[in-house]
Amino acid sequence: NAATIEVAVSQHDRKLVLTVADDGNGFDPLQLGTHQVGMGLLTMSERAAMMGGKLSIISSPGKGTRIMVTVEIQEDTTSKMAVELPRSHRAAS
Repeated sequence: NAATIEVAVSQHDRKLVLTVADDGNGFDPLQLGTHQVGMGLLTMSERAAMMGGKLSIISSPGKGTRIMVTVEIQEDTTSKMAVELPRSHRAAS
């Protein structure tokens, strides 16, 4: 029941940061992995880890939630900046 959702992507040094924040119900992060919080957050954490990244969650009941994914940016062979995705997440050629 959030009234506001903010999505931002930024680059800090050699890190790409995706932030999603809302002013919804929030939850107690200590309850992660229990029946009270869904598996979606666990899945996001696993996917961030697959890319060599980190998932951070800041939330409390009644105060909304802020989720940040931080991934190291790697330079590819064409000198463009790229985030290396695991083979299972790459588009078919």
